[in-house]
Amino acid sequence: MTAEKAAQADAKLNTLREESGGKRRNPVATFMIRYGVLAVTVGLFIMFSFMSPRFASARNIFVLIGQGSIIGLLALGLTNIIVVGEFDISFAAVATLAGVLSVVFIGSLGLNMYLVWILCVAIAVGFGLWNAFAVVKIGMPSFIATIALMALITGVNKWITGGSVLYYAFMPPGFKSIGRAMVANLIPSPVLWFAVGAIAFILFLDYTYIGRYFYAVGGSREAARRVGIKVQRVRMLAFVIMGLIAGVSGIVMASMFGVGNPVMGDSFLFPAIIATFLGAIFLREGLPNAFGTVVAAILLAIIANGLTLLGLPLYVKEITEGVILLAAVGAVSTLKPGGIPGVKIG
Repeated sequence: MTAEKAAQADAKLNTLREESGGKRRNPVATFMIRYGVLAVTVGLFIMFSFMSPRFASARNIFVLIGQGSIIGLLALGLTNIIVVGEFDISFAAVATLAGVLSVVFIGSLGLNMYLVWILCVAIAVGFGLWNAFAVVKIGMPSFIATIALMALITGVNKWITGGSVLYYAFMPPGFKSIGRAMVANLIPSPVLWFAVGAIAFILFLDYTYIGRYFYAVGGSREAARRVGIKVQRVRMLAFVIMGLIAGVSGIVMASMFGVGNPVMGDSFLFPAIIATFLGAIFLREGLPNAFGTVVAAILLAIIANGLTLLGLPLYVKEITEGVILLAAVGAVSTLKPGGIPGVKIG
């Protein structure tokens, strides 16, 4: 890709950002639309701090961020998919498979832990490649292709585990290092993975030529093609990145839980989707972006942790997440002309 093509892609991205702003609004409305997610995050943090003395403690803050780390990692991967105008609903099942296989290969077969982790990430990337082939080369709608893969892998997970939770007493000491270790006796190791992922995606999508190509392709494939961007390669790369993130997240999950659970990724599916769409409201007014996804993931973690400390039942959290998803998708559909192509079937 030449610098000239990158500049043209930048021009297209700037046009999309201007279009996503819609009609002129007064400064207060603009501020609330662009920074409302952050304002709600800060407001809820203050509210829960008053309602529960333990909430604002340094240890609990890192715990809640740790709880949201897997959601955040998966949501960042999904953000990169939606930016190019596609969708993926198989990522949680792929992450679960990577986690289950890591436990089986290490605990049952006694294989080298580091080689197993590399193999499991490679398998997840392979499924990302399959999604890329099915969507980009065959032409299947991304929602249909990935929901079919989700069903297939969910069945494989249950077949491998026999539908039960696999636990092995003698796992290598390093197995828990990436999911349960505490840095400085305060920071859970998943927080570090989330921080690395957040920085990497923010830099990648906002400050590299390829990231700008992603936005250009998501805005208009034909326009991107006319300025010389390899549209198919960009779309395929997005699915491969999602596979990579799912593989890493699955290994971290298995380490956190210490078991091979065939449904351990299910609880992260919808929160990751919510974080992605909620993050699209932040800063870009309808355009998915990594920084917004990070803020949204932390918001969801604050809600989950705060409701738990208050002793409220699980269904309150689920109802809250459903309302947030409806509000987020509705806001994105309103702010971004034509909605997000990746969510449409066809």
